Amino acid sequence: MDAFIYLLEDAQRRHTIEKIVFPIGNDLLNCDGPHGMTTGGTPQSNDGRYIKAYQVTLGLIVGAVERLMEVAPVEVLSVPGNHDTLSAWTLTETISAWFRKAPNITVDNSPTLRKYVRHGKCLIGFTHGDKEKPESLPLIMAQERASDWAETKTREWHLGHKHAVSTKIVGQLAEHTGVKVRVLPSLSGTDSWHHAQGYIGNTKSAEAYLWHKERGLLGVSYYNV
Repeated sequence: MDAFIYLLEDAQRRHTIEKIVFPIGNDLLNCDGPHGMTTGGTPQSNDGRYIKAYQVTLGLIVGAVERLMEVAPVEVLSVPGNHDTLSAWTLTETISAWFRKAPNITVDNSPTLRKYVRHGKCLIGFTHGDKEKPESLPLIMAQERASDWAETKTREWHLGHKHAVSTKIVGQLAEHTGVKVRVLPSLSGTDSWHHAQGYIGNTKSAEAYLWHKERGLLGVSYYNV
């Protein structure tokens, strides 16, 4: 929540905000059920019970959305990870029910793993990134959003999957056929598996992106733990 408040206030200092996109998922929960395993059944190192973690996570999301709604209309997206496919969906569905009477929030909890946001001349795709090859994402975007593709100039993908696996991946930005593919950082700590593998010392961080309808990406706000 410290990271969230800092990023929001920094964005407000920079520009007048017309709309806010708030993705939920990307392995926000490390496991997908009370047995402490991922959606696919891989055991995880978890501190605490799944139900408790779920309740705390939901409370954080609700508080964040309430704060965002004070600033501008909010669009919430479900971006399921390979650790939390069902949990990301149920969390987003709960947000949809929680704020069902609020006039300035929309929720995209469709079952597709990929989501898109069109903002003027900008088209932004969201996916966890564990299934698609990064170099295939531009063509996928063009196929799934043909009309938006034809009417936009700035196009990006935002991924999560490998944000905490290797120092070579954190903050990675590549460009494939004019489409930027960005791997987002993570605030997550190091669990026992990553520690044993030597994946340690990564900077825990979060980012927020400021987009202009015509000029594209204006800037990035950074929060480092």
